[in-house]
Amino acid sequence: MTTEARQSGAVLARLRRATRPAHDRLEGALGLLDERLDRDAYKQVLERFYGFWRGWEPQVAALLQDRPLLEPRRRLHLLKADLAVLGSSACAMDALPACPLPLLPLRTWVSRRRKGAWPEETQHLDLTDRQLP
Repeated sequence: MTTEARQSGAVLARLRRATRPAHDRLEGALGLLDERLDRDAYKQVLERFYGFWRGWEPQVAALLQDRPLLEPRRRLHLLKADLAVLGSSACAMDALPACPLPLLPLRTWVSRRRKGAWPEETQHLDLTDRQLP
């Protein structure tokens, strides 16, 4: 395993730990673990996720330009397939709102990464304090 791969894995593990509370709050707010979650409610949750990823994936991919890092983490195609199974047409998915992405902290992180500050000098960047829309 290369040094960069080890560093990338360490950063991803740190990111997962740091964002776990936000993910737990989101899952609770959306009722994802509610045993009364029905098909229509689940479809609405997937539509909201789709809106987020539809805004997130293309912008982050264009900004980072790091296909090996991003490719295994893409979610949009999976959400599209799930929504199709649940009866959403491509036209209906295209009409869903896309979440705008506040990129200022991410741009700072990318800029520092490109200057060779990966990951040590970027550890202070905290993207977990953002409020959910």
